[in-house]
Amino acid sequence: MPPRFPQLTFFLQDFTIYFDHPVELIGYPKLRLWISCDDKDDLDVVAQIRKVSADGVLLEHLNYPCPVPIDEVPEVNVAKALGPQAVLRASHSVSRDESRSHGTEIFFRHDRYEPIPKGTVIPLEMTFWPIGMVLAAGEGIVLRVSGHDMGYPELEHIRNKKPVDANVGRHYIHTGGKYDSSLVLPTIPC
Repeated sequence: MPPRFPQLTFFLQDFTIYFDHPVELIGYPKLRLWISCDDKDDLDVVAQIRKVSADGVLLEHLNYPCPVPIDEVPEVNVAKALGPQAVLRASHSVSRDESRSHGTEIFFRHDRYEPIPKGTVIPLEMTFWPIGMVLAAGEGIVLRVSGHDMGYPELEHIRNKKPVDANVGRHYIHTGGKYDSSLVLPTIPC
């Protein structure tokens, strides 16, 4: 049986890749993820791409020039960015709009839903918000998968608020063999 990675509602699963040459990521990344949940007939999936330094430190980015060091800038999304995200409720994957979807851009109408039978392994394809990221040789990215939004909040006073999602129980990410979970990254030559 291929590996199953448990994913609890408030925990993360990270996949990291480093590049031995400079890379520019530009466009719409696409994620194909095989998932299942033994405890409920639906689940929310949120994926995020984060830049990571050559020493393994997750990096943040400023949305505008600031006169102070980045660690002194408030952790709100109007000031800092962590990286693009892709979000999908599994039951809405049946509403994919084929007439608008092409290449790495996938659109959903969200006009219908179909519960996912408990324990059934299904593929989800999700498009990330557009990415624009330059990586030096030795730097990398982390694909972070969770059940809730991983961005900074809009306002600082709601930073510690509990996430809102439809997740219950353990979620599993399936990889290997017939479970061709993958991340497609749009690149341009450096």
